[in-house]
Amino acid sequence: MASSPHILQQPPPHWGEDQLSAFVQLGAQAAWASFVQPMTRPWFDKLREIDATYLAALQALNGPTQNVFEGLMLASAHAAFRSAAQFALEGRSGEAMVLLRSCLEYAMYGVHFHRKPELIDVWSKRSDGDTQRKAVKKAFKPTEMLAGINALNNAVGSRCRHLYELTIDMGAHPNEVGFYGRLEIEDVPGTADKIFKTKYLAGGDASHLVAFKSACQVGVCVLECFYLVYRNRFDILQVSAKIDGLKTGL
Repeated sequence: MASSPHILQQPPPHWGEDQLSAFVQLGAQAAWASFVQPMTRPWFDKLREIDATYLAALQALNGPTQNVFEGLMLASAHAAFRSAAQFALEGRSGEAMVLLRSCLEYAMYGVHFHRKPELIDVWSKRSDGDTQRKAVKKAFKPTEMLAGINALNNAVGSRCRHLYELTIDMGAHPNEVGFYGRLEIEDVPGTADKIFKTKYLAGGDASHLVAFKSACQVGVCVLECFYLVYRNRFDILQVSAKIDGLKTGL
């Protein structure tokens, strides 16, 4: 993981004076609240444990490998997990679901590459033209990738499929459950009019807690998927034992 060379130690001049940077700052302050509030702090602690296990899993990949793309998918899944964890901390529940779906998809691709390494060449040529793009769509259908995980481990495959559908229902796609979950409707006194409000930050409500739990469940499930790829390495370095320990309470 490369660190950014463009990190400032304090806010630059005029930061927070416009609507966008003010919103980003508000999200950071909401994350601080999640870090200390008794209701949400245990979820942060669980996310921190999961993140540490991702780092251990990535460390286990050091050394010769036949398929570098599997490891790159694990690193990308970790990046998506961290982003989803950040959004969950900030109360950006719907947006966290988008990233959690992405996290699962990296795992699905990683397992697919493991089972069918010949498809790496197909995937690598997606942008070469319409024919190649159609070939990738045909070879990487979500239903088939999920079935591939299921073929290696029925329990992990079932969890992955359930969580994939859950993230879509809860905001990864504009479906009704996630949509109405962040919608507030208020009556205008003395009239038949309504005021519709959409919450961009939803700290402390049910959707906030769902985002936390979903982030933890997806984070662990993705690690389980990559265990199917790196079984021996994870066992030798006790990453598999760490994954099993993370399941408590989920």
